[in-house]
Amino acid sequence: MEPGSGQLNNGPMPIYTLPARLAVRPAQRGIALVIVLAFLVLLSVLVVAFFTSVQTDLTGSKNYARGVTSKQLAETTTNIVIGQISDATKSYLVPGDTASTRLTWASQPGLIHTYGDDGKPGRSFKLYSSNNMVEDAGTDFLPVKQLDTEVPDAWPAAPALFSDLNSPVLVPETGGRITVDGKTYTANYPILDPLALFNPATQMGVEGFSIKNAKGFGVANWTPNESYNPTVSSTASKTGNPAPMPVRWLYVLRDGTLTAPDAGGTTTATWTSAAAGLKPSADNPIVGRIAFWADDETCKLNINTASEGVFWDRPWAVSSDPNSPFGETQLIQRSPVQGEYQRYPGHPATVCLSPVLGGLLPEYTIPASADDSLTSSDYDAYYQRYYDLLPRVHAGGSRAGSVAGTANITPDQNRLFSSVDELLFAPPEWFEPTSPSSTSDRAPSDSMTRGALE
Repeated sequence: MEPGSGQLNNGPMPIYTLPARLAVRPAQRGIALVIVLAFLVLLSVLVVAFFTSVQTDLTGSKNYARGVTSKQLAETTTNIVIGQISDATKSYLVPGDTASTRLTWASQPGLIHTYGDDGKPGRSFKLYSSNNMVEDAGTDFLPVKQLDTEVPDAWPAAPALFSDLNSPVLVPETGGRITVDGKTYTANYPILDPLALFNPATQMGVEGFSIKNAKGFGVANWTPNESYNPTVSSTASKTGNPAPMPVRWLYVLRDGTLTAPDAGGTTTATWTSAAAGLKPSADNPIVGRIAFWADDETCKLNINTASEGVFWDRPWAVSSDPNSPFGETQLIQRSPVQGEYQRYPGHPATVCLSPVLGGLLPEYTIPASADDSLTSSDYDAYYQRYYDLLPRVHAGGSRAGSVAGTANITPDQNRLFSSVDELLFAPPEWFEPTSPSSTSDRAPSDSMTRGALE
């Protein structure tokens, strides 16, 4: 039937066939597999890079957190000492009551005592870490008498309770006297070097410096010896350090609480008898521990102002001693000239460095005979070495009272020492001592040694 004719068409009907499906070749299948694998590798790389970045960030965050914690612990120590000093110097008979009697105070290394207007002892404030930082009024706390309680002799066997602030370390050094496994070392002490002990036999060492009955030290009658290894003890439960400075550990909890463990612990800290708020717990764990000692600086020497002082005062009687600058007549005839600060009564330059340097370096030792009968030869041999060493003191004038001064002294204008280490360099006295010096003019000192300074 044709369209629109209304009649059937008896002819053969056309046959329509669908196009044959294209065949997939094996090479195309391989490319698809490679692309899929490439995407999987790329995804794996991205995942590994992501986790590596996360791990690095985590490590960095932990390190930063540890740094912050260490800084906070250091600041905690400083704030504790500041608080102790503030409380001690502003102390009242009734703590916190400003209407009560104000107490006076007196300080000593590591401790501040307070006293009432009747002379009776008030509270004692410790400037070192202890399980009891403030002693009650009326006890007149004396560390020497309480030494067995504060620091027992067996403290080296209790590292969970005590820390040695002056614990030495061995530093590799060519020519060092300490030998370990065929290598040479020197002992480096962070605070106090016992090699500076005064030895009556040799008359060397810092004058007045001695250590008596060092708690926990395992060597009796120890004498300074550069070949001695202080990091090893020959006696069990003792320290090999001749100059130990043990103090108690104070543990810091997460909420900032400071707590001291039981006295009976050794390698493990315990809090059996502590109050509930002072015990570490899962909710308030230990985050760190601190140990400290605070000292005043009244016993320190300022190398920029001290020198080697020689006595002078106006004469009060009639006497004469031609071989000494201290006779009454000699005090008149050999008075200090202008700029001779080392002989001005009360001047900082009259503070002597010889008790320290003279005890450690033979070149700076001033014999007792020079103190009694100081001559011009003594001045050249001993005193002038100090005046040449220091930045603002100059030699000349009355030459420490050995002669009558005729010309004033122009003080040195060398740069001040920024640290004790600069004593290792000689000042340029031979160039122009009255003119400011530059660092290029400074040469290594031929008489100062690193060991003496340390």
